[in-house]
Amino acid sequence: MPWGGCCPLALAMPSRRSRGSWLALAFSVGAAAEAPVHKHWLLQAASWAFPGPNGTFEAVDARVLRHSSCEEDPKWDSFRNMLVAAMDAGKVLSQDGALQDAAESLLEPLDQQSDEFFQDGGAEFMRHLQGDLSPRTSGFCFPGYQAACLMRVLRLAALALAAPESGASYSAEANAQTCANFYGKDFALEYMSSTSWPVRLLDLQVHIVNSPGVQMPMRLARTLPTGVETYDQLRQHWPQPPHSAQLTAGSVDPQGLSKACLLCRAARVTQQIRVLSVDGGHCALWLEPAITLRALFPGIVTSQLASYSSGTHCLDLMGKDAFGDEPFLANQEYFGNNPAFRAADVLVGQWVGECAKLRTHYSKPVIAYLGFLLLNDPSVGQYHAWSEPLEHFWERLAFLDACDVHSLQGLAPADGGPPCAAVYEEPQLAEAAHWQTGRRKPSVRPLSLYVRAVHDPSSSSERVLVVNRGRLVRDTMFCNTLNAIRHPDYRYSFIDQQKGMPYAEMASYRAAVMLPWDMNLVMFHDLYAMNLPLFLPDRQGLHHVALTYFSRFLRNAAHQGMPFSEHVPGRGAPPHPFSPFQLEYVEARDYWLGFTEYLRAPAVGRFASLPDLLLQVSQLDGVKVSNRMRAHNAHSFRQSHSFWSGVLGIFEKHRGPTQEADVPVPVWHFKTPWSDSLCWSQGLTEEQCCSDGPE
Repeated sequence: MPWGGCCPLALAMPSRRSRGSWLALAFSVGAAAEAPVHKHWLLQAASWAFPGPNGTFEAVDARVLRHSSCEEDPKWDSFRNMLVAAMDAGKVLSQDGALQDAAESLLEPLDQQSDEFFQDGGAEFMRHLQGDLSPRTSGFCFPGYQAACLMRVLRLAALALAAPESGASYSAEANAQTCANFYGKDFALEYMSSTSWPVRLLDLQVHIVNSPGVQMPMRLARTLPTGVETYDQLRQHWPQPPHSAQLTAGSVDPQGLSKACLLCRAARVTQQIRVLSVDGGHCALWLEPAITLRALFPGIVTSQLASYSSGTHCLDLMGKDAFGDEPFLANQEYFGNNPAFRAADVLVGQWVGECAKLRTHYSKPVIAYLGFLLLNDPSVGQYHAWSEPLEHFWERLAFLDACDVHSLQGLAPADGGPPCAAVYEEPQLAEAAHWQTGRRKPSVRPLSLYVRAVHDPSSSSERVLVVNRGRLVRDTMFCNTLNAIRHPDYRYSFIDQQKGMPYAEMASYRAAVMLPWDMNLVMFHDLYAMNLPLFLPDRQGLHHVALTYFSRFLRNAAHQGMPFSEHVPGRGAPPHPFSPFQLEYVEARDYWLGFTEYLRAPAVGRFASLPDLLLQVSQLDGVKVSNRMRAHNAHSFRQSHSFWSGVLGIFEKHRGPTQEADVPVPVWHFKTPWSDSLCWSQGLTEEQCCSDGPE
């Protein structure tokens, strides 16, 4: 059960005063609001008449939603009707005396209830939303309580603005924090609470500025602008990316760095190239460059895979079909003058530290295809005996930057060594690194050609796949609830993904629904590559699902004290208004979500609630959506060909016998708490490491 309750607060309620209305805004901003937001309000507030005996739009079972909305309870139903009527009339709700009195009359008896009472109420609500129509035992209405709680918070916030000395600011935040906590672990009940109550969790969270833990998002600004009460209102005041950090349309180098490199644009691949992709622990990013580069340049590029292990983990995770007949070298030593590495023309790695070492050890052009935040690199910190202090990692990064094709505008590296290319898998990762380093690098989406499966709308089933690669309880509950609230005549069923499901089976579904558990997932590109219609939460919903692993990472004691959010010394002014590591704040979350492919990729369905999703799935034009995805995939293929042609062309131009370097390749010696002497040069192992020289 995802429930994580907290103790309710019994607070004295001041007199009613307010400035503006969150619900009035939902209708007044009109064109300024995003379409999914407007659709959410329309669906939840204006279209809940439940026409017909069993449902709305022949998508939702009205019996379940009536019950979970507490319509059989006169006091809660009366309050809900007052709320919707005030919303329809465009009233300022915090100044509606009757509505505020009704909210307080419902809250006051609950203020003294125990933590267990609210936990039981949340669990009961979950059962009702999953189809249990048994009577409520406590008279507690979960979504009604949230709506009444928000009315109290808005009134206290308005009082705090009008009378700062009243102490209402603390009371408003304490109430907001308490009410928000009732959504449970990972805010699972935010997605379950798709009822006729017009409430969203973010409207509570923008009133929190002192969260007790990283799981609870809060507001970064210490005060709200005048008249601002809700997420939608506050969002109008947030900065957009500066011109220097804006992206163009598309999923291949939206930073425009390859177009700005004239020598790269003119370069072409004419000679045979042997690519060796080196396993760095991420199976998809290991497989992706080997298959993609060979597909982009048939007859020119040959590729091979090399792993430090047996590789069976990746075979089990992705399936044998993904690997096909890929040439695969297992149990390889990367830095022992490996003949397979020597025979390659280009090496591809996943980590900055590793790629810098590969370039020096083998004197080969190297592609760093990066799918992680910079300082997640295992070569920095204390994750392994060979991990290095942070200052040496920045040296590795500068070493790669000094040979980078785009940084040098296609010119040869000054150290006389081979060129290299640092490329990120996602724009969000590339821009996060831009914030840390002050140097911008391109991002190129995975084409995911290894899925070897294509969706055919004409023969697809009537099942919808709920992607559960994250193995989160929330996803299973989400799937169960969708099936429970369907109209009896609803044609489509929702199926929770099973472990080991082949890509070909996924492609046979009508569509896929994904609640992304991280800011960037290759799984998103895998599904998109199939031309499989794909549904994700809207921007507001992503706030509470796409940061799940981030919050868990910060809470994990194993990462405490490790480098993570630091920036390069002397970076200068940050290129972005928010740090990519301030994601416990709603402003920063919203800003950085804008750089994800979840919101940038075309033809992706984005839903505001469970009924909204049911409706979109039933109205899906699978042929049209699949064709749009196919067109984007084809466009990305052409753009990728142009991008990698420039990179490999520069590699070819400068990969010949290297001239004598003006300065010798640097040798770095350093000590760590776990080893007396380590050095980085010529790929020396720890045992071979020299013990003299500067530290």
